[in-house]
Amino acid sequence: MSVQASQTAYLALVDMANRTQAQVLPGDKKPEPQWRGIGFSLLGYRFMVAMDEVVELLDVPAYTAIPGTHSWVLGVANVRGRLLPIFDLAQFFCGQAQGAKHLRRVLVVEHNKLYAGLIVDAIHGMQQLGLEQTERTPDDLTEPFVTMIDGQILVQQEPWLVFNLQKLIKDTQFANAAAD
Repeated sequence: MSVQASQTAYLALVDMANRTQAQVLPGDKKPEPQWRGIGFSLLGYRFMVAMDEVVELLDVPAYTAIPGTHSWVLGVANVRGRLLPIFDLAQFFCGQAQGAKHLRRVLVVEHNKLYAGLIVDAIHGMQQLGLEQTERTPDDLTEPFVTMIDGQILVQQEPWLVFNLQKLIKDTQFANAAAD
């Protein structure tokens, strides 16, 4: 092999090594930060709630009414041996359910000592989204739930409001379920 041929082969190997090192392999990529949430409808609006705020999704169970409570406190249900208080979020926000009764579902929340079932108009499944899809809450939103909203997320170019269940739980009106 001549000197010129060996230099050409060497340069070809160096070039190949440089191109290989410049490539990013799938395992080398850092995962994009993701936000996981559950989509639901309430009062004609589309919401997302963080996946870690909901422990379970249920069909609306049979429940027993509790006397002396607000109309939005529907009662308690026995769910696998635990008493689950059932709250109608549409009534809590002074509205009426928008969807068909067979589509209504319960978001089960468990935070500290609170274990509660929140009825929503419909569930739209889980979404896993990049954090860059988050936007701020629209300025013209005047609904009674506006204090529970932490912004909005675009899902297939459609805005979904980010509902903060922790703010609902800490709300003094929600915490006072007894009728006046």
